[in-house]
Amino acid sequence: MWYNDERANKSINYADSPDLMHWTDKGVAFPSHGEGPKGFRWHNKFWVIVDEWKGLAVYRSEDASHWSRQSNNLLAGKGKGEDDQAKGDHCDVVVSGNRAFLFYFCQFGRRSSIQVVELRYKNGWLTADRDQPAHIRLLPEK
Repeated sequence: MWYNDERANKSINYADSPDLMHWTDKGVAFPSHGEGPKGFRWHNKFWVIVDEWKGLAVYRSEDASHWSRQSNNLLAGKGKGEDDQAKGDHCDVVVSGNRAFLFYFCQFGRRSSIQVVELRYKNGWLTADRDQPAHIRLLPEK
């Protein structure tokens, strides 16, 4: 499990559990500060996406212990949609078959909205073109 440690300036830490009842804190996962880390597995890699308040930082690992950071944050700018006029914040990811969807929210003015974009795997990293339609068809779990 990845989480932000409020007492350590919102560093991204992790904990392991053999049974989801008893947890062992393992300390800092990788050098990042932010909120809402979302971990998932896709394309035979581990991923964690972190809201760093300037878009969503992406971290990738082969073994969930040694991490590399993507050079650019996802959703750092604003989209073209009427309700997508700010950077992307706190996210969740749904993996369905070989596709992955990033759900995020935007807050602009006094409005907030939930958006979705399909993640793409390109040259070993993630891309998200928020101005393209996301056609979602979730598959049943096998």
